[in-house]
Amino acid sequence: MTKSLNLARDMAIVRRYREGEKAQLLAAVFRLNVTRIYELNRSFGDLPAKPRIKVFSGGLWACISQDAESMGDTPASAYAAWVELLSAFLRRVTRAPQKIPDPVPLPAATVAPLTIGRSARMRPLTMSATMQINAARAMEAQPRMASLAGVNRNTGAKFNV
Repeated sequence: MTKSLNLARDMAIVRRYREGEKAQLLAAVFRLNVTRIYELNRSFGDLPAKPRIKVFSGGLWACISQDAESMGDTPASAYAAWVELLSAFLRRVTRAPQKIPDPVPLPAATVAPLTIGRSARMRPLTMSATMQINAARAMEAQPRMASLAGVNRNTGAKFNV
């Protein structure tokens, strides 16, 4: 159904929304986003959808949904009868919220001694064979550029490569 930990709250929201309350009002009451109200309504797909109210010949009104149908002399009485059917359905469908198990305690953290320097052998930076070929081609085709980052000021234009 829903991944929410507040199953009882979510069922109340869905029930009230399907009874006709506006999503904006429910969002304000439960301090949720309106989009979350619509998501909850979609996640409880096995509940009957909001009904359609139609008038039949002779002035008889029907409140019709996917799973239930009720009749009445006025739209309000047809809708009230449908809400009673919905409430009975929700009492059958609604389960008691499941108890969330207590969290498993984590073992005490162990700290290993930190070694710096000699644990990993330092290697000079090397280029792959393909990069060496491309670097050689670039050095042949392009003149060297003096930059502030690579110029050794003591020797003039000699680069520290």
